Amino acid sequence: MDNLYALSEAEIAARGIATMPPTLMHATAELTKDDVLRAALGPGRDGGDYIDYFAKVKREEFAAYHAEVSRWETDRYLTLF
Repeated sequence: MDNLYALSEAEIAARGIATMPPTLMHATAELTKDDVLRAALGPGRDGGDYIDYFAKVKREEFAAYHAEVSRWETDRYLTLF
């Protein structure tokens, strides 16, 4: 068994190993492509697929979170010292 953290990106790609989505936005994009989960979760209350509803809610959540200026950003970028 290999330590994947010790392998280069090229070695990981050559083995066909996919990486996890880096953000919630990327994860929702991948989720909407998943036909197995789409079939398993079925329709939502609005008649469309539940996956599409869930992905929409999570994209809105991601956008709302990133619309806020965090304390870390204020401390890092809005101070003189």
